[in-house]
Amino acid sequence: QSREEPLRSTSSFVDGSEIYGRIDDIYSIESMLLSETDHQDSHVPLISIVGTGGFGKTTLVQLIVEDKEVKKNFETRMWVCVSQPFNLERVAKSIIEEATGYEVDTSARLKLFICQMTCLRVLDLSKTYLEELLDKTLKLNWCGSLKKLPKGIGKLRNLRHLELERTYKLSYFPRGLERLSCLRTLSKVVLDCDGGKGCQIGELKLLDHIQGELRIEGLGQVADSIEAVLKKKEKLRSLDLVFSEESDEERHDDEEERKRKENVLDGLQPHTNLAELRIEDYEGNRFPSWMMSSINSALPNLVKLKLRNCNQCSELPALGRLQNLEHLELWGWAQ
Repeated sequence: QSREEPLRSTSSFVDGSEIYGRIDDIYSIESMLLSETDHQDSHVPLISIVGTGGFGKTTLVQLIVEDKEVKKNFETRMWVCVSQPFNLERVAKSIIEEATGYEVDTSARLKLFICQMTCLRVLDLSKTYLEELLDKTLKLNWCGSLKKLPKGIGKLRNLRHLELERTYKLSYFPRGLERLSCLRTLSKVVLDCDGGKGCQIGELKLLDHIQGELRIEGLGQVADSIEAVLKKKEKLRSLDLVFSEESDEERHDDEEERKRKENVLDGLQPHTNLAELRIEDYEGNRFPSWMMSSINSALPNLVKLKLRNCNQCSELPALGRLQNLEHLELWGWAQ
């Protein structure tokens, strides 16, 4: 059924003067309800009334909800109609409104909920009907246990800032990043390493408004890095390019694999405004031309350069051409 189909609405009001033959049923159910109120444990009881349609199940519940004894023993009573097609978000919204007496902005409630999740591991927004979840900012900084971003991340079309600093265990970005064209802040992105199910580097193509810092992880699995078009991202000031650190068993020593990684780095030339560059776990034999003979024109504003575990390269970039370079770090160089 279409989710746009109107719901059949009911209320708890009932005229009991014309209803007969329900006394025993009412007494039986009320006894169960009132006996539950005597217990102080944390479980929530559920009493189901089932039967063929048209036999008066709704009427029976209406009589119970409006009974004097029930009113006396239950400070809060709520009547929420659940009909087909079932919509969890709509039902939850109705329950909250019945309990509080105020109209609820579901998106606002969810925003507050997300902001309080300091130990978030997985947030799945799949199959939700939310038109808008967060209008500007999603901060997940220091969520040390966070491993995955939700599959529905692409639904947050108005998102401007996605902050993911110090999320060291975050290893999966779903597809859909390219739909976040309003993004201004993207702390890092983890590229797919699972056969095409996750984020692809081409999804960065349309994110021309991102600024500040960007860390790209998983470059060792990339095929065509030029699709990221980093050269057009003129507001980026700091860029980390991380090729996955491989174990001895995973490491490929063949020339073809090294050549592929050299092509990947070659396609990641940033905008000339870049001030900080870090390259990590790169296993090519050489750096691309934009870091060698053309480095003075490709990176004229570079102030800080960090090269970590680029241990297959026998020649450093032409550092003497970088007139503004102030900070240089070299780690894990075997040659």
